[in-house]
Amino acid sequence: LAAGILFSKIRRRATAVEGLMSWLAELRTEGLDGLRVASCPDAGKGLGVFAARDFEEGDEVCKVPAEAIMSVHVDHKESETP
Repeated sequence: LAAGILFSKIRRRATAVEGLMSWLAELRTEGLDGLRVASCPDAGKGLGVFAARDFEEGDEVCKVPAEAIMSVHVDHKESETP
């Protein structure tokens, strides 16, 4: 029973990560191929973003459009032009 619950949680998390990455790609986020999302032990039960390839100093890692930024400090309505 415990293994089934764990497998279910892992499957839900994987589905959520796939959905997030698809959403970011739809918004034309650049550089996703160089990144991976995985469990982050330093964040407790959270997720982290990690390099999926080697980057050189000065390389651009990722460009995230404003529409994809999720923050309590960002109000996209203020930045929209009529």
